[in-house]
Formats: sequence, C-alpha cells, structure tokens
Amino acid sequence: MAAIGIYGGTFDPVHAGHITVAERAFNQCGLAKVLLIPAKNPWLKEGELISEFNHRHRMLEIAVQGRPGLEVSSIEGWRDGPTYTVDTVQQLRDEDPEGEFVLVIGQDSMMTMPRWHRVEELLTLCPLVVYKRDGEDTVDAERTITGLGGRISWIEGPLMEVSATSLRQLIAEGVDPGDRMPSSVYSYVQQQGLYTG
Repeated sequence: MAAIGIYGGTFDPVHAGHITVAERAFNQCGLAKVLLIPAKNPWLKEGELISEFNHRHRMLEIAVQGRPGLEVSSIEGWRDGPTYTVDTVQQLRDEDPEGEFVLVIGQDSMMTMPRWHRVEELLTLCPLVVYKRDGEDTVDAERTITGLGGRISWIEGPLMEVSATSLRQLIAEGVDPGDRMPSSVYSYVQQQGLYTG
C-alpha cells in the first residue's frame, strides 16, 4: 500500500513553492496522495497576525484543483489550542490504523525540527520526505534528524525564490504576484480583500 504524505503549514498564502513541494513528493515518492493541512493555530508563529483558518483552507482548495494526488484536509481546524504536528499525525494514524504516512517538509522547516513539540515522538510515528534546496549541504540537517531517531528521504527540485511573507508584502503594495502564486488563488485574495493592510 502506498504511503500518504502529510504536508502541513500556515499557507498564508499558499504559493507556487508549496505546490511544487507537494507535487514533487507525490510524483517522486510514489505516494497515494499528499494531504495539505493548514494549521489552525501554528505555535511557531505565536504573536504573528495570521489570516483566518477558513481563508487559508479555501486558498488551498482552490490551489489543488486539477492537480492529481493533492488533497486538502481540515483536520486541524476542529482543534482548540496550539496546533502540533505530532497530534495531527497521531490522529490520522488512529483514523487509519492500516495506513502508512510520511511527513513532507522543506529543508528550511527541517532545520527547525529540534524545537518542535514532542519531536522525538513525532519521528517515531512517520519518516520524513524532505524537499532539498538546490545547492545546499544536507549533511548537518540529516545528522540532526537521525540523531533524534528520524528517517529521511530526499526529493529534488528547483530552488524557489518565493515566500508567503514576500507575497503578502507584494499584494499589500498592489503588485500582481504573477507565477509565484496560482492565479485562481490570487483572484480569491482580491475578492476577499486579504493582505491589504
């Protein structure tokens, strides 16, 4: 049975880089599907202003339309308190005891994992599929994760110079983000008046 990819994040907003990571994971790892899961209350971003969950969830739904293997899950939208990946993975495993899961992340996110909530427990629940940043050394990152008991598979792809922070800034300035964001998502952003300050 093919594994299911779990790809969480704030997705505020979802952009071309997120979609590339999800599609590369699906295609390169032979996954059954990749679940994109917006965090309701991302604890690593505590104190930051974040768009409402329903907007971030809807932007993801729009972004994955017509993209085979990509699905959106609202699993974290029903929980109160901080959103921890370990709780989400455990819930998915409880709901599908026969299923196999992998956690899809970017190399930059992997570097923050030693700070994650109950990270050693998380790494026993599922291996990592990590999008390798082109040209970056992976030795230190891999040593960190294996030292915590984790297992890593790498996926390759282009270097993507795009971030949600820079997109919010562009949109606030009235600049069309172009191919850095699906045009259908940008239309939603405009309709809802998101990131306008």
